[in-house]
Amino acid sequence: MKRLFLPVLLLLPLSSQAAETVTITAEQWARPRTAEAVLAFPGLGPLLEEFERAPDSRIVIRHGGDDEAVLWVEELRSWLVALGVPAARIRLQADLATAEHVLLDARARGSEP
Repeated sequence: MKRLFLPVLLLLPLSSQAAETVTITAEQWARPRTAEAVLAFPGLGPLLEEFERAPDSRIVIRHGGDDEAVLWVEELRSWLVALGVPAARIRLQADLATAEHVLLDARARGSEP
């Protein structure tokens, strides 16, 4: 597995708590994106650390089902892959009623609805 994001994670403050669900709002996403900017989304660093420690987990990105939301999460997935997350371990789930935000969490395989 590629571990491109691991060196960048070392620059983030360590969290003593397990990662929770990460919310990225449309307003946050509208800002210019770089790898550093994506990793700076609140809570994403700890979520990726948790994901890295659990080789049987996957990242689930929950989103609204409209075309704009789908484009948004496809780009987010591309960023995560570019940062070293295997595409096969990212799952998109169109179950939110709003396109104002997306939710990310790390789940063990088999614990997904």
